[in-house]
Parts: sequence; C-alpha cells; structure tokens
Amino acid sequence: MPEPVLQFPLLDDRLLLDELNHRIINEFASIISIVSHAAAHSANEEVEHALRAVAQLLHHHAEVHHGLQLPHREALVCFRDQVAR
Repeated sequence: MPEPVLQFPLLDDRLLLDELNHRIINEFASIISIVSHAAAHSANEEVEHALRAVAQLLHHHAEVHHGLQLPHREALVCFRDQVAR
C-alpha cells in the first residue's frame, strides 16, 4: 500500500517561502558587505571602483528580489509601481 502524501497547509508553504526570501536577502546583504569592505580597504583606485560597482549591482539585484516578493496580505499589487521603485 503506498504511503500517503503529506499535505501542508498554505500557511506552511508561505512560511517556507518567507524564510527562503529572508535568507536570500541576508545573503545579498552579506555579500554586499564583504565586497564593500574590500573596496574600502583597497590600495588600488581601479580595484576600489570596480568593487563598488559590483556592490551596487548586487544591491540592485537585491532590490529586484525584494520587489518580486509576494505581498503579505491578499491584495492587488501594481507591478509598475513595484518596478518603478
């Protein structure tokens, strides 16, 4: 006889998605911090400029990720307003 498939309520799915998003944002913050620290302590001006550009690019990626998260309430969200941030 096959094992029954566990059914998780939607709330549990949402909790897992929220935790995943939280971890991704934390990873972006950690990487941005490491790159920014390296830029601040670089003796080479070109390297510092390149690292600051990388940190800015990562920051933009984090903003996009944040903008694409599901809202915490059941409401309509205007995508244009989210992208225009």
